[in-house]
Amino acid sequence: MTSPSSVTESGRPWALTILWIVLMAPLSLAGTALQPLTPIPYEVFPLVMIGPALAALICRLVVPSWFPAPEETAPKARYLRAIGGTVIASIAFIAVLVALLEGGNPALPVGWAPVLGVIAVIIGLTLGGLLEEIGYRGVMYRALATRMGPVLAIIINGVFFGLCHLQYFGAGLLAVALFVLSTVFMDVVMVALWTGSWNQRVMVATLFHGVVNVALALIGDPMTSLRAFAVLALATAIAALVAVPLGRRLRVGDLRPPATQTASQPA
Repeated sequence: MTSPSSVTESGRPWALTILWIVLMAPLSLAGTALQPLTPIPYEVFPLVMIGPALAALICRLVVPSWFPAPEETAPKARYLRAIGGTVIASIAFIAVLVALLEGGNPALPVGWAPVLGVIAVIIGLTLGGLLEEIGYRGVMYRALATRMGPVLAIIINGVFFGLCHLQYFGAGLLAVALFVLSTVFMDVVMVALWTGSWNQRVMVATLFHGVVNVALALIGDPMTSLRAFAVLALATAIAALVAVPLGRRLRVGDLRPPATQTASQPA
């Protein structure tokens, strides 16, 4: 496995990060503005999620030489270990939410049949997670990690990702801080368990991101109280505590000592 921190420095990671942010911000805001003009319910697919992927696509078309060198594809066995580890971390996350959130009011589109609404939310929020992962972890994290390693890249990328959720700012400064903490822990889970090529890493990240999105929507405890934000931070922290040692045991992820990564690369 070749981790972002071990990839030979290439391209222009700082310039790529800045360009992506400059493009992503207005594209995401445009998605939010267009939402009421479309028949797509926000609960099913927030159009703001399109912004990160569109910005990534434009960057790839305009300045492909700015991107870091590609990672090697992981063997199937190692990739499946990464998927399995992510499933375990996801179960830990869901268990905390179910145990501590009150729930009972799923965020389903008004007027839709319950079964259809649940299916649409699962598909839409998972797709939205994929589009965000293409930008946040697929571009921003990779660009940062080539120069500063995974730990600092996790912190910067996670904080930025959290602060981009402007809809939570009305809940107060402490609520925003708790939400940002949860997005940093989300990054920890993803980076601790993914492996292999860009596609493989983005899919592992999307798996956990989709679980977070769908679980919050279907458990149905509105993110309006400090308690809800605190439970989310705790759930992602528990998932991270599970993911880091699990990634080392499964020999996946970027949070293992370099010697361990090199020794386990073939499998």
